[in-house]
Amino acid sequence: MSVTPTTKESLTAYAANFICKTQLKDIPENVLDLGKKSMLDGLGLAIAGSVAKSGELVRKHLHAQGLNSGAATVIGSNLRCAPRFAAFANGVGVHADDYDDTQLAVASDRVYGLLTHPTLQHCQPLLLWESKTMPLVPTSF
Repeated sequence: MSVTPTTKESLTAYAANFICKTQLKDIPENVLDLGKKSMLDGLGLAIAGSVAKSGELVRKHLHAQGLNSGAATVIGSNLRCAPRFAAFANGVGVHADDYDDTQLAVASDRVYGLLTHPTLQHCQPLLLWESKTMPLVPTSF
């Protein structure tokens, strides 16, 4: 697959076009493996973060605001709320114990350079999609 930006196409349009047209067969196996590891990392962080004090505070806040019903799951709890509020709560959970966002990899076996750790950005939409529509299946990621 080849997606080439046109001179009239914005960077956002180029990125959206690339995302929409990329198929599973177009993604190299090593990239899929890294993506799966990143997703598992994000889920683990969300579960761990759900028992952190910040997770408790976010859930209390959502309840106090009457935001305790909806289609999306707040990980590590029985709370369901609107997707945007579940994304907020889950984002707090993912970042509760996640301190490697600015880690500079300098070891010879670390080839990724600056590890920005973008787990949350791609994990959230998938989690919200899953809780609203149907369980994810292995071939969907």
